[in-house]
Amino acid sequence: SVSDVSEVSKAPSEMSKLKSHLAESLPSKSEVRKRRSASVARAAEADSQAQESESASTAEQLRFSLQFYRISERFAVINEVPYLGKERTGKEVNSLLQAILRALGQNLAELPPAARFNWPLSSDDDASQARAPEAYQALQGFMGKRLRANGDDVVLVFGSQCEDLFARSGLAQLLAESSRWVRHTHSLDAMLQVPVLKRSVWEAIRVLPELLE
Repeated sequence: SVSDVSEVSKAPSEMSKLKSHLAESLPSKSEVRKRRSASVARAAEADSQAQESESASTAEQLRFSLQFYRISERFAVINEVPYLGKERTGKEVNSLLQAILRALGQNLAELPPAARFNWPLSSDDDASQARAPEAYQALQGFMGKRLRANGDDVVLVFGSQCEDLFARSGLAQLLAESSRWVRHTHSLDAMLQVPVLKRSVWEAIRVLPELLE
């Protein structure tokens, strides 16, 4: 009806909302022109620091924590979080994830519950590299129960450290077999720590709505 069209035209698009959300804390156009090189250098340094904080793995220890969200029948999200719950508050993380999902055409009233995997299972457990095969087998079992077997999943991975972890654990092959599209980018926690990262994340995932049609 005419009234419906009028209401739609008055409402800001979800794309506009996302651009506004992801652009927060970014410098203005005039500031970008004046400080572009300095901003890029600072962002690169901050991103590196954020990545280091995302994973507590060291040469002697293996510690990591992941969240798995089944957003829809064909769409899953994996998010890397600092080990044993040291991430930003759930409200901040959920708000950012919901804003991104809305811009991707996933209008959820609320987020589905996140399944979480910690290694080691307890902070008191042995986290030595000698247990890596056990950790990787457990991780594959956790993900294997949640990924679709027909190879039609679209998987968005928030966590730049995950790509290396998945390759070492064999999970990358499992994802390749169960998914038709996998994209790795920065974690939600890293974006909250370093808001300038949001722009590159959006550029990396903006094609996703076409894949979910």
